[in-house]
Amino acid sequence: MKKSRLVLYSLLLCVLLGIGVGLWIQSQTGKYLERWKRIDAKIGAGIRELAFPVLEEETKRVGFLFSMPQGQKILEIPFNISLDRLPQRLRQMFSQRGVKVHKIKTRNLKNRYEVLMRLGWEKKITHTLEFILKKKKVALLIDDFGYSNGPVVEAFLDELSIPLTISIIPGTPYANLVAEKAHKRKQEIFVHLPMQPQGEFKGGYRWIILDGMPETKIKELVRKAIKDVPHARGLNNHMGSLITTQEQPMRAILEVVKRENLYFVDSRTAHDSVALSLARELGVKSARNDCFLDNHQEIEYIKERFYSHLESLKGGRGSVALCHSTLTTARAIKEIASHLEKRKIDLVFVSEVVE
Repeated sequence: MKKSRLVLYSLLLCVLLGIGVGLWIQSQTGKYLERWKRIDAKIGAGIRELAFPVLEEETKRVGFLFSMPQGQKILEIPFNISLDRLPQRLRQMFSQRGVKVHKIKTRNLKNRYEVLMRLGWEKKITHTLEFILKKKKVALLIDDFGYSNGPVVEAFLDELSIPLTISIIPGTPYANLVAEKAHKRKQEIFVHLPMQPQGEFKGGYRWIILDGMPETKIKELVRKAIKDVPHARGLNNHMGSLITTQEQPMRAILEVVKRENLYFVDSRTAHDSVALSLARELGVKSARNDCFLDNHQEIEYIKERFYSHLESLKGGRGSVALCHSTLTTARAIKEIASHLEKRKIDLVFVSEVVE
């Protein structure tokens, strides 16, 4: 009998303790939620003032005894925002609203720049904010190498320490030598395959795709041209305003490109080119020239074209900017590279933007 009463009292005590603990947890949870809502409102007001686009947001429940909300948001940093002043600006904005900034950290990654913030009150972290800027990726495709091995080659391969895709015309006197030198400098190499343009053109090419050429001849020519440029990872057209508008020769070219496991870039010498759409249809990783940088051989013109091209790009999207192997272009690119905001812009190889 005594044992039964002891068990009963023990159970009753446990129930009372459970009720007490439950009421205490409920009280603490209520206080936490009330304070959390106030902090959440202040953070929300700060975000609205910033006017940065919100990419993702969610509120998670964390904890065992105290299952409390944790706010998480990912926001996009507009491209024109000064990154140097952004961390301090964010710190001041939230601190002035009575929000505790526990931690603020910046990271310059390959594809994006990040500002990570942990916010809350006193020792409690209640919100995590991640501000990201998707870098604009630009691949510089430099055409017309192979005719010389002098100052122009030195300007691009010895004086520039940025990713460049060097496109070499097969059959030119220095095609092999320039390809080997570019490979040694860890640059990317393309075959710059001559193709017949509209109207008259200068001849003298060892391998060129001509109008009316049989399919077997085209394929044989393309294979030989690729073999002439060692370490080639891709191919783009030299001239070709006629050939790139015709499906039959382009299909033959691209079938060899696919078989050789190369990339393809449509240089866009014709507005009605079928080359890119056909490459995609055949499953060839490909891209198109988005901007001719050096139609005029003036340093300021080339720089202006580059920055204008950047303005037209959406963050995270890759693009190809095409230019030519001249000293003026090399000097312009050197000036661009020396002032490049590497937290916003990523110069890459063409192979990194093909799809």
